[in-house]
Amino acid sequence: MYMGIMFLTLSLFSFILYNNFSQDLYDHLDSLLFFKADGIIDSINTYWDAEKIEALKDGSWNVYTKANNKNFIKIAQKWVENKSSAEKVNDPRLINMIVQIFDAKGKHIISSKELPQIEVLPEQIAKDVINGKLYFNSVIIKTQTNKMLHYRQLTVSGTEGNKVAYIIQISSSLDRLIIEQKSLRTIIFIFLPLMVLLTGVAGSFLASQTLRPVRSMTDTIKKITSQNLSSRIGVPETNDEIAELAHTFNIMLSELDLSFSAQSRFIQDASHELRTPLTIIKGEIEVALKKDRDSSDYQEILVSNLEEINKLTKIIENLLVLAKFDSPEIQVNIERVNLSEVISLVVRNVKILAAAKNIDIKYSYDQDYFISGDRNYLQRLFLNLVENAIKYTSENGQIRVECSKSDDFCKINIKDNGIGISSEDLPNIFNRFYRADKARNTAGFGLGLSIVKSIVELHKGKILVDSELQKGTTFTVLLPLD
Repeated sequence: MYMGIMFLTLSLFSFILYNNFSQDLYDHLDSLLFFKADGIIDSINTYWDAEKIEALKDGSWNVYTKANNKNFIKIAQKWVENKSSAEKVNDPRLINMIVQIFDAKGKHIISSKELPQIEVLPEQIAKDVINGKLYFNSVIIKTQTNKMLHYRQLTVSGTEGNKVAYIIQISSSLDRLIIEQKSLRTIIFIFLPLMVLLTGVAGSFLASQTLRPVRSMTDTIKKITSQNLSSRIGVPETNDEIAELAHTFNIMLSELDLSFSAQSRFIQDASHELRTPLTIIKGEIEVALKKDRDSSDYQEILVSNLEEINKLTKIIENLLVLAKFDSPEIQVNIERVNLSEVISLVVRNVKILAAAKNIDIKYSYDQDYFISGDRNYLQRLFLNLVENAIKYTSENGQIRVECSKSDDFCKINIKDNGIGISSEDLPNIFNRFYRADKARNTAGFGLGLSIVKSIVELHKGKILVDSELQKGTTFTVLLPLD
């Protein structure tokens, strides 16, 4: 394929080169012919003027026109025999030219060499020349020995008083031009295939050397499966696109490894979270079926089962919410939302939960803040954060929710004085199913903060957390103002 394209390209280049070279040769030869014709006309005019002066001296000159004039015919013959003009020219290509002179009607007068003569000019040539045109053409002359001679000809008229007085035809052999063309063709026919072959071999070698790292990469990639995503491709020390490709592929493998690991952990954690309530439900039902019990026992078991079913429902709902955020086609209802009002509603709704632990929860804001967002997702965002604060705040504790402006953002602080989070756990609290300690296993399902972060990112905001063990935790949410 590569050699074929190169062959076609070089063939086109050679074709254009050959045509241009040939055209230049013909143009140059035509210029020489024109130069020669111009010199001949000047020379004949000089002879004519000299002859006229001599004739006038002795009173024998009685006709003053060259056309069909016997004196002019004698002068033309004299010029051809003398060839004084040709002898003064240093260019051998001019000396070897053949000159033929015709009268105004196209009848042959004389030639500078004995060659098959054209007694009468072809009608079309004579017509064009009489109309003042230069006529260039190439001819093949057959000699008596059947030898074919190639000539380039120029036919031009000599004028006198705006009338054609005679016609000159100059012929120059094309042998040298044909030899030069043949030499160029030989060079092209020999070197074009040779060049294509050498270039193809060199290109194949270079491609083989260049693609060797690619083959090595391909072999390594074929061995990589979901079981060994920790494998990496060797990056060649070439600092080129292939090295960049290998580096990029290693980055992709790292991301895939993290994604697969996270997915595996997620499946394991989700299985564990779902198994626990199901195990409790199954165990209580099995105990209830072992013997007859009174209605209060059955009612107690049903209440416990209902609690576990609610836990299962909440886990599934949270998983569905997270699945929506993972989808690139998540649907949101963006509108202008009074954030101060949304947070106020959330705080009012959770006061019953706070009252159960005698927690003092207060909300303060200096003005109404409006943002562009989805009202339902924003309510879920702050509900999760406030419920989270209530869960990990001891009885008689305090929770403060504050809303203010920070540059182009609305800044919301949710601060509690609960058990806090260790510095080792802080970087992981937004990971799915992650819990800072065993105490949080029963209180939460490890998905609430993941949902919070997804909602914040959906609204192009930021979430920060600052915490200290046994002193409390502060979540800071920054959302761009409308």
